[in-house]
Amino acid sequence: MRYHMKNEPHFFSNEICDENAAGNITMCPQCAEHCPYWNLEKSCGLSRFTYLVDNGGTVFFSIFMSFWATAFIEFWKRRQAVIAWEWDLTDFEDVEQTRPEFEAHVRTTRINPVTRKPEPYLSPWSKMARVSFTYSFVLLMVISSGKRSAASFFVSV
Repeated sequence: MRYHMKNEPHFFSNEICDENAAGNITMCPQCAEHCPYWNLEKSCGLSRFTYLVDNGGTVFFSIFMSFWATAFIEFWKRRQAVIAWEWDLTDFEDVEQTRPEFEAHVRTTRINPVTRKPEPYLSPWSKMARVSFTYSFVLLMVISSGKRSAASFFVSV
């Protein structure tokens, strides 16, 4: 039997995974009916994964990531300003134009409260129908490509 020290990095994981120590403890069922009693040793993998994700280094990693993200955004703003100056786009305003295909298919218009000009309008039900159709088609394509990938994987194995 190996004795663990509390300042050892994987102390609690090692203790849970050791069948001669805490791993031999019988745990209560995880549900009210039809669930068996289980040994703590069964959660060994989860305990090791938890230590991998949740340890003292996580604090330093989060601090590093916050500084890195801030620096990245600031340097990107600088790079974006340089590119805008090089391409002479410093006075450019992005005005979104309505696509002609959209205007041709939409029959109803309504007054824009900001510009006070008529613009094409789709009812929420029409938008929902179009979005539902699009998402279902994309889901169908993802499922079919997943089946193809799985089939080619199992054929090659």
